[in-house]
Amino acid sequence: MLADPPGWHDESRRYRRMWFPSDPKATDWESFDRNVQRLFASLAADLPMLHPHATGIVWVIVPADEQGFVAQGWFEATRSRVETIEGGEIVFRDFPPGVAAAEEINAITRAAVRVAAETPNGLRYYAFGTAKPQRLMDVRLGLADSVDR
Repeated sequence: MLADPPGWHDESRRYRRMWFPSDPKATDWESFDRNVQRLFASLAADLPMLHPHATGIVWVIVPADEQGFVAQGWFEATRSRVETIEGGEIVFRDFPPGVAAAEEINAITRAAVRVAAETPNGLRYYAFGTAKPQRLMDVRLGLADSVDR
């Protein structure tokens, strides 16, 4: 058994080592749901521990035609957000840091993508780190990359 690094708290310990490479491509909602749940839980647990070395990750899911967005948001050490389109208006929801917020953001995102696309094949995504010198190497949702990536 590995020892926890100094400063890890119970919430991070609970999710330590849970992030695995995602399915190569999310072809159904089950694989998409699994990928986004793992990713959001990981970001919510890890960013508070990695601050100030990693300050934030922004993610955006767009329709395949890349017009507008379906859901977008960010995870930071001190807060997180999800934005969706509801009734033609952008709805902003802010949350404190932590895995409970990731679960709510996951549920909101899952509902939004199902309204926008029949399957995950109708979606694209991109993600990026918010500050230099950090750089995001990869975020795996199993969706095709957006041209904005």
